[in-house]
Amino acid sequence: MRRDADQRKLEKKLKKAEIEGQKKLRELSNIEFACDTDALSAARRLSTELKYHNLTQISSRQSTAKGDANSTSSDISS
Repeated sequence: MRRDADQRKLEKKLKKAEIEGQKKLRELSNIEFACDTDALSAARRLSTELKYHNLTQISSRQSTAKGDANSTSSDISS
């Protein structure tokens, strides 16, 4: 009985951590970074902050600012 209660409590904690991690990743993916290095660094930092989860297959993509072919920004996906 006690073991079942502990199991449910752990599952609840993991689910809460997963939802919080997804929220933080969404927030991070909406940020425009100056370069790929900054974007990937921020993603790695987030991954180390997550207690129960790790980010894998981290990638960034460059986009050009509308109306300015010389300006680029990077954002994150995982």
